[in-house]
Amino acid sequence: MITLKSVKYYAGMSEETHAYSATVCFNNRPCAKVSNRGHGGPDEEYITNQAAWKDMMLYIAALPKKKSSFFPDGMPQDLEGICCDLVNDFYAARDLKRLMAKRVVYTRKGKPGIYQTQCVKAATLDKWIKQIGDDYKTERVLNSTPFTAALAIFKGAT
Repeated sequence: MITLKSVKYYAGMSEETHAYSATVCFNNRPCAKVSNRGHGGPDEEYITNQAAWKDMMLYIAALPKKKSSFFPDGMPQDLEGICCDLVNDFYAARDLKRLMAKRVVYTRKGKPGIYQTQCVKAATLDKWIKQIGDDYKTERVLNSTPFTAALAIFKGAT
């Protein structure tokens, strides 16, 4: 499994792509440093563990093709695309955690999108979660949904 550790994102430098740096790990073994300057160019990869890198490249080569509107037969996966998805996931999770710390985040029946309350005090957040959850127009309160499921709903709506 491929993961990113020590992710640093530079929002002010991002123009066309993510400006970031991270350590790429394969099966919990650091194997490379990856970075992108955010100007539309490719990721820069610096191999730090040759054996783990080779194992990861074999793993990526065996992955199924990714659905693509540009390639009818699918697009082969590569490390750059995987890193992009992982950075997106990392920041979606961070944003959702930040929202749920001070707001009730929910979906509404028959309406697309994610809704949120105004900022509420931590002492009253549980009361707000129950009140919003009892509202007849609320479909699901993400604060009281297991985080992985809440994140999937959040990513699907944003």
